Amino acid sequence: MKQFALLFLVAISFSIHAKKGAEVKLAQIEIYNGLVKIKVPSTFKQLADGDIKSLYSKELPAIKMAYADTDKNVRIGFGSTQLNAKEQTLPAITNMIEGWLKEQNPKTKWKDKSVIDVNGAKVGYIEYIQKKPEKNYKFVFFTLFRGQMLACKFHAPKKGFKSWQTIAHEMMQSLIIEKEKK
Repeated sequence: MKQFALLFLVAISFSIHAKKGAEVKLAQIEIYNGLVKIKVPSTFKQLADGDIKSLYSKELPAIKMAYADTDKNVRIGFGSTQLNAKEQTLPAITNMIEGWLKEQNPKTKWKDKSVIDVNGAKVGYIEYIQKKPEKNYKFVFFTLFRGQMLACKFHAPKKGFKSWQTIAHEMMQSLIIEKEKK
């Protein structure tokens, strides 16, 4: 009987944790005049300019649009910078960005980096745990688009970041870039 009760409690616990991880639903948004589509958590709200300036004042490229949870602990920022480059240079660009980030954050724990194909576009990404000033999970991904480098910066507290890591990757995989008409 004790084994059955223990098994029952484990099953309930597993069910609760499984539901907890499934709570975040993604909804598609359009940015850059509808030319870029990406999914973000449906409960996130777009931040006002004042919040963007206070939360992203030192970000490069400058964040122009951002979404966040109610507490603004988990954030997604979008920015772009002029960069006339070819997709073939994305691995080199990824390495340069990683080098710059390592310079800025020497005590950071580096998780992963790569260049992958997402819905027909080459996308570079860098994933790391920033230890100072606070422990945060960071996931940066970027692509080239009409003479610009578009960047998305995902930020979440390190505590409980594994579920957000999955969401960040799902967001990146949802990216759709409208191709230039020739």
